[in-house]
Amino acid sequence: MQKIISADWIYPVDADPIENGALVIDTDGTILKVLTAPEAANLEGVLHYDGMLIPGLINTHCHLELSHMKGLIEEQTGLPNFIKEILAQRQQPTEDILAAMKRADEEMYHNGIVAVGDISNLLLSKSVKEQSKIYYHTFVEVFGFNRPSEPIIESGRQLKDDFLPLKASVVPHAPYSVSSSLFEKIATVTQDDDVSSIHNQETMGETELF
Repeated sequence: MQKIISADWIYPVDADPIENGALVIDTDGTILKVLTAPEAANLEGVLHYDGMLIPGLINTHCHLELSHMKGLIEEQTGLPNFIKEILAQRQQPTEDILAAMKRADEEMYHNGIVAVGDISNLLLSKSVKEQSKIYYHTFVEVFGFNRPSEPIIESGRQLKDDFLPLKASVVPHAPYSVSSSLFEKIATVTQDDDVSSIHNQETMGETELF
């Protein structure tokens, strides 16, 4: 059975916000119609919410497997120190890491996030993603500057396959951490419809390098 919900404001994305508009929703959650206030005025059974109705949010850059590190690293100490702290503190008991990922996943969902682009170096997040209400696309991150590219890309390709049936793609970490040959190898394992990601220009030094 269809239902009709309204709110003080509705944001339809492809048009201006609608004050006191309404949505006609099918039993499977599909939005059938977006109504203006006059169009919805005489309809029965309208459920009104105070606030706004907006489309689901997308977290385009997440590190779910680092959720257990929330609050552990001092802020504003610079990128080199930040990376050092991640390497020093990321190794924790598996059960603690999984519990933190589940909490982070639930927090995102309850804050209106419906899809996530997630940076991963490990397979550990797969079980959380498979059980989540959120759609995940995993960016399998590879890096290496002064070492052979073939073993790196092979490891990345294997990790991508291990995430199946979840969607994943092999992506570079950053311009300063990926060699030219590794960039070329990444291109060979990238499909036309793959989604990509790269850390870029996060500091003044990176901007100067760029």
